[in-house]
Amino acid sequence: MNSRYNSAMGFMSTKRVWVVALTVASVLLGGCSYQDFRRPLFRNYAADLWYEPDRPMVEEEEERIAIDTEALAAALVRWRTLYPADEMPYVVGTRDVLRITVFPGGQESDSSVMELAVREDGSIRAPLISDVEVQGLTLREIEEKVATLYGDGYYEDPIVVAHVSQYGSQQVYVTGAVSKPGILTLSRNRTSLLEILLLAGGPGPNAGDEVVVTRSAVADGGETAFGDRNPGDNGGDWASEVGSVAESVRISLEELIESSDMSRNIWISAGDVVYVPRIEPARILVFGYVRGPGLYRLPPREKLGVLDAVGLAGGLTAQARSEDTRLLRRTEKGETVYKVDLTRIAAGKEPDTMLMPGDVVIVGTTWPIRGLNAIMGTRGLIPVPASY
Repeated sequence: MNSRYNSAMGFMSTKRVWVVALTVASVLLGGCSYQDFRRPLFRNYAADLWYEPDRPMVEEEEERIAIDTEALAAALVRWRTLYPADEMPYVVGTRDVLRITVFPGGQESDSSVMELAVREDGSIRAPLISDVEVQGLTLREIEEKVATLYGDGYYEDPIVVAHVSQYGSQQVYVTGAVSKPGILTLSRNRTSLLEILLLAGGPGPNAGDEVVVTRSAVADGGETAFGDRNPGDNGGDWASEVGSVAESVRISLEELIESSDMSRNIWISAGDVVYVPRIEPARILVFGYVRGPGLYRLPPREKLGVLDAVGLAGGLTAQARSEDTRLLRRTEKGETVYKVDLTRIAAGKEPDTMLMPGDVVIVGTTWPIRGLNAIMGTRGLIPVPASY
């Protein structure tokens, strides 16, 4: 009786051991597959026995120039050196305020000073001579016109001096991804695109790769950034749009800064709209054994490596295995998984891999912790990380 009981108990013990062993094996072979991108864990264990840096060891993108106020200012200095200023006389328009000084008979002691705003109809209202049309005239032409009107029966050989005390007619609209969007009131008839961008504080961190200029109304054959010379002489289909009425011109910011002939630095006139498109920030996913797993923004025009991404995620946890990190990248050929050794990168033994939009970085852990977490997770003791 006892022998039968002992045999039964032994069989049950053996069976229990086999059940536990099979359960553990099942967990190890499949239950931890969340750890390394939906692959059976056996393959991951086998892959850990050797290390081959099959990941991209060089940057896949060409180095991009910085687009900031310093780069814009340097380009503006180069442009002014190549094309010295040939400033046109300021043309008065509506909303300008003129300060006009009249010297009757040329005597300074009897001068009178007037602050006159240019009204919407383009005229000013001066004492004695009433309404004077000044819109579209230069200051020199206004001086001659006012002097002629006052000399016609009011003063003998009057001298008139005019200047603009407040500018209001030359307005350019700057919008989009610039530091200071809004309306710019200029003190010149035209201003170069580089100067406009600098006055607006330069492109912001989310600025795109181009700037869009919409002309208000420029007649065909009008002047360009080089006077009568059309920038289209240097090539480029975009130049064919310059001179059209209410047409948009798209100019690459990199070409604007780097172009040797500076042909993209066109003149901006009153009523033009300068728009720098925004780009949505790209994101990367960092999870696994890091302190702050989640989505992180990939800074535009800046390089961010795998090691930097782990730093953004708060660094490694105590259970992390820095040499067991994976980089998942989606390409036109499909998904590719690269093994990354953060220890070798931090030690300078290997270059870091620069991340691209949509990349996924997963930090792994050691074999025992993988299995322990999976077993405890299946028993509901700890939450098992979600499968990607």
